[in-house]
Amino acid sequence: MSIGAVNYGVYSNNLSFQSKKCADKSACDSPKPKKIGNIGKAIASALCPGLGQVCDNRVGSGLKHFGGFVGLAALSKIAPIGGFMAKSTAGRVAGFAIGLASGIGAFATYVHGIVDAYKGKKIA
Repeated sequence: MSIGAVNYGVYSNNLSFQSKKCADKSACDSPKPKKIGNIGKAIASALCPGLGQVCDNRVGSGLKHFGGFVGLAALSKIAPIGGFMAKSTAGRVAGFAIGLASGIGAFATYVHGIVDAYKGKKIA
């Protein structure tokens, strides 16, 4: 470590030495984590939900996005079929409502997976 600057204390007779790098107080702060992400991972996640996270070495997160999307998408297709087979109006409405809610959830999971893949993981 080289000594870059001498700081003469205004109210004291002490000499303090600072390196050139830390002469500026903002340079001495701990570095912020850098975000690594790109459009390629987002496109991969758009083609197959969770693939962008797997490309970013976050396999657990990728499996969560894939499983959530597939589960909600399947429920959005199955629930209305069960509702139409119901004999009562309440059963039909419930099947339609569950199908609609799970379809919206599947779309939200899909979009969140794309955005998460684009932002990437934080590196210290």
